[in-house]
Amino acid sequence: MFKRVHSTALLVSLFAFVQPIAAFVFAQNTAPAPQQHASLQPESVESLGSRIAAHIAQPRFAPAAWGVKIVSLDSGKTIFEHNAGKYFSPASNAKLYTAALALDRLGTDYRIRTSLYSTARPNSNGTLNGDLIVYGRGDPTMAARLNAGDYYKGLEPLIAQLINAGVRRVEGDLIADESYFAGPPFGSGWEWDDLQAYYGAEVSALTIDDNALDLFVKPADRTGVPCRITTGPPTPFVSLINRTQTSAKGTESRIVVYRPVGENIIYVSGRLPIDSNGYYSSVAVHSPAGLFASLFKDALAQRGIAITGRTRVLDWKYREVTPLDLTKLIELGSVESMRLADIVRETLK
Repeated sequence: MFKRVHSTALLVSLFAFVQPIAAFVFAQNTAPAPQQHASLQPESVESLGSRIAAHIAQPRFAPAAWGVKIVSLDSGKTIFEHNAGKYFSPASNAKLYTAALALDRLGTDYRIRTSLYSTARPNSNGTLNGDLIVYGRGDPTMAARLNAGDYYKGLEPLIAQLINAGVRRVEGDLIADESYFAGPPFGSGWEWDDLQAYYGAEVSALTIDDNALDLFVKPADRTGVPCRITTGPPTPFVSLINRTQTSAKGTESRIVVYRPVGENIIYVSGRLPIDSNGYYSSVAVHSPAGLFASLFKDALAQRGIAITGRTRVLDWKYREVTPLDLTKLIELGSVESMRLADIVRETLK
C-alpha cells in the first residue's frame, strides 16, 4: 500500500502539471487574434507557479507527498520546485522515464527481434541434426493478453518460420538463450514478498505471457475434498501442491498461494465454499526462459515437430565463459515484435 500511495500521488501530480504546462507552452507558441482567443494569452512563469502551488495545497492532497521540479529545456532555468531535494518512492511512474528514454534512443518504429539459430540446415527429410537455439532480445509481446487470451498464439510466428525453413524434426536440444540481458533477474530494491506476483516477475530476454502463469482454483463437486487447481496454460514446468478443501455452502473463502523464491513449486492452501465462483491469481515463475522453452516445445509438438533432445536455458553467466558466435550459426528464421510505440502504450497502461 505504501508504494501505491506514493505512485498515486505522483501520477496525480503528473497530470496536474501537464495540463497547466501544456497550456502555458501552447500559449507561448501561438499568436491568435486577441479578440478571438483571449483565454490563450501568454501566462507568466510566476502565475503558472502560483497555480501549481495552489493546486497541490488543496486539502484533498493532505495525505500525499509531493516532490516537484520543472525545468525549462531551452534555458535550463527552474520554473517551479517543491520538495525537489527529497527522496520518494516513484513506483510505476519510473516507467515514464524508461519509456521516454527508449523512444528517444530507439524511435517509435523500433522492433525487437527473436531469432532461431542452428549449426546446420535441415536435410531433405526435414530433420535438423543439431541443437535449435531460440535467441531472445527482450520481446515482451508474446502474451495471451495481446492475443485474445490465446496462450500459444504469440508463438505461432516463430513456429511458422521454423516450418518455412523446412524443419520437421530436431535431433538435438532445444536451447532457450536469454544471454542478451546481463545482470540479475530482479530489479534493485525489489521486495522479496512481491517476487511471486505477476508484477514481480523475473526479467528475461526470452519472455512469454509476462513470465507468469494464470492460476485457477475451483471448488470440487462435494465438500471435504480438495479444490480443482489448474494453470493457464497447462504446463509441467511448475508443480502444484494442493492443500485446499471444498467447504460447505456459504462459508468463508480463503485461498493462500505461495511460490518460494527460486523454485517452481506452487503451494495452494485454504478453502472455497462449494457455491463459490472460484479464485484466480497470476503467479510469476522462476526462470522464465525455461517456461518459454517448455511452452514452445509443446506448441511445436502440436504442429508435429518433435524435439528428441533436452530443453536447456543458457544465460549471460554461461555466455561469459562460452561466448555465442553468431557468425558460426545459421539463422533459420526470425520474428519481430510490434512497434516500440505500441509496446510503450501497453507498458504505461
